[in-house]
Amino acid sequence: MTKMMTPQDMLSLNHTTLSMMMRSGHIWATGFHDISAAFTSAAQTHMEHAHAAWKAMRAAGSVGEALALQHQFQLSSLKNAMAETGKLTAASIKLAEQTMAPISAHMAVVSKESVAEAGDATAG
Repeated sequence: MTKMMTPQDMLSLNHTTLSMMMRSGHIWATGFHDISAAFTSAAQTHMEHAHAAWKAMRAAGSVGEALALQHQFQLSSLKNAMAETGKLTAASIKLAEQTMAPISAHMAVVSKESVAEAGDATAG
């Protein structure tokens, strides 16, 4: 015979679950804010770099010089984009892990308690 949860047990479990969900939501919101700020900063830096490159190409003395400046801009833009993408990907993965940590910990405790209760019920 399995032990039935009392209303108080269910209320406590639901309260704890809701608390973990809220904690995870707060972690996600804070982390997403930080990632958004980093993305915005990278975009601003790229725009400044593009503006400087455009000014340099406009001041170029020949078509060859303008093409060389454009090539240099494209290479540096690609290099910077790859670096920023790596940083944002790492930050996103870390945020996902941090967001799930409270929920995972709570689920581990709940599952251990369920297994223990099931063992007690079969032993009795």
